[in-house]
Amino acid sequence: MGSTILKFKTVFLMLVVSLSACMKSEEAEELECDCKDELYYYSSVGKVFLYDKFMNDRLFIAFDPKVRDAEIVRFVKKTGFFKPVYARNIIHTEWEGKKSFSLLFVTTKGQKQCSQLKEIIISLEKASIVDRADLVFRHNYTGSIMLTFSGFIYAGAKIDDLCDVNMLMQETSTWRSEQQTISSSSILFDVFFIGVNKKSKGYTLQMSHYFHETGIFTGVTPYPLYSEKTISIID
Repeated sequence: MGSTILKFKTVFLMLVVSLSACMKSEEAEELECDCKDELYYYSSVGKVFLYDKFMNDRLFIAFDPKVRDAEIVRFVKKTGFFKPVYARNIIHTEWEGKKSFSLLFVTTKGQKQCSQLKEIIISLEKASIVDRADLVFRHNYTGSIMLTFSGFIYAGAKIDDLCDVNMLMQETSTWRSEQQTISSSSILFDVFFIGVNKKSKGYTLQMSHYFHETGIFTGVTPYPLYSEKTISIID
């Protein structure tokens, strides 16, 4: 009889542990849905949704190119938000042959809701050395390749609309590169990159939504940035 009771208690405890694990798993999935209505961009075939690829423990930070690697590492540590990073994790970039931003993918201490990550982004962007920060997504199923947005939006507009485009840049605190004129069906278009940073009216995805919805542009797509090796380095 005592042996039967002991077995019953063991099975009951196993069920409790199993149910608890399921509840925790469901809670973890709920973290990904916190702002899923914002996680999309427009393409030539319509909306492309990203909420199923959202990584709830990663962020992307772009630093002023003048900042030294050691200062970046100290800054990330001092925030208290992230797991340790090292100088070898920092990605150095160039734009038109000149040194551009230093980029870094970071891992938070534990999973966060999307809204919590956005609060961390706001905190990070108060620092003068940070140009912008953004959410991160899985590019493939395993997450071994990460995707974020580079702070540039590829856009096109009819030449007749360029005055409206320039006014929009002023309104949203964005800027655009030199345009390249192309022809399609005897209509002239200008294509260019729109730059987004922490002073802009929103982050890259939000700005791409806003620009698309103005109706001024013939096409608006946030420019992706991939990192294939970062996950194995910073985990």
